[in-house]
Amino acid sequence: AGRAARDIQSSHRKGRSPQQALDIRPLLDEPYFVYQSMKIDDLLSTMSQKQINMAIVTDNYGGTLGVVMVEDILEELVGEIWDEDDRAVRNIVRLKDGSYSVNAEEHVMDVLEELDVDVDEEEADEIGTKLMNELVFENYPEIPKEGDSFEFHGLKIIVQSMRNNRILRVRVLKMEAIAANAADGSVENGAADSAANAATGSAENGAADSAANAARSAKQAKSGSPAAKSDRADAAQKGGAV
Repeated sequence: AGRAARDIQSSHRKGRSPQQALDIRPLLDEPYFVYQSMKIDDLLSTMSQKQINMAIVTDNYGGTLGVVMVEDILEELVGEIWDEDDRAVRNIVRLKDGSYSVNAEEHVMDVLEELDVDVDEEEADEIGTKLMNELVFENYPEIPKEGDSFEFHGLKIIVQSMRNNRILRVRVLKMEAIAANAADGSVENGAADSAANAATGSAENGAADSAANAARSAKQAKSGSPAAKSDRADAAQKGGAV
């Protein structure tokens, strides 16, 4: 880098532009393209023979899916290789409500396996190495937004978080769990309504009893019943005694 900078400065003093003075094309490696279905053990052998560290992965139409490094292949073979600056990311996290928060870069088949969702061999071949974010985009004619959801193999998949147009995480719920929670909620609501109705009925009955007793007392007082006369006599005697 220092030598290149000195060459640029020297050329500038001689009146030549940096583009004319420095040609870095001889320093560049020819890109190596691989198809997405290539096995990683074959790819590792080929990259070792060619002494390259990076390959560009193409899709069915010749477009670029991404890049693969030798380190990526080794991690698939022997497990995660941690650098001092790496941070642990949990791809599938079970939440308190029984749902799962899933990294959008996680493979669909790994998620189905983690949630004990059975798929037959034909469906497994169709899903292949598809990622969760690919699955989401396939279910929408346009770029989805946070909160969008769809159903897949008895699961409800909700877009949980995004950055610009990139899906970061999705929330996955089992439909049977949703149905069970709804049923529990209906039972609880029914019990609460019954209790409320019983309480309301008791209050209404109590009020009716009180009104009936008051009406009987008033009627007795008005008609001069023996009980009322006796009460008045007792009251008069007590007044005279005083």
